[in-house]
Amino acid sequence: NMIKLDEEFGTLRPTHLQKGAAGIRLIWEIPLLEPGEERVLSYKFKSKMRVIGRISLPSASVQYHGRNKKLINIKSNRAFFLI
Repeated sequence: NMIKLDEEFGTLRPTHLQKGAAGIRLIWEIPLLEPGEERVLSYKFKSKMRVIGRISLPSASVQYHGRNKKLINIKSNRAFFLI
């Protein structure tokens, strides 16, 4: 809840925005990717308060169906910034 989402997105807008007590979840639903195809999902946000010091962003997570329709979950590393 310390950030404000900017409505400017890259080439693909999120399918859903879920707002909750812990913050905002951006959800992109991409029905099919061809082998070797890539999608870049980008978004901007601004801090609601002036931050001095270190700030961290939560991990991004991806969930998709792999071969044999097996559900696969992957999380990125957290991002840290020193301001």
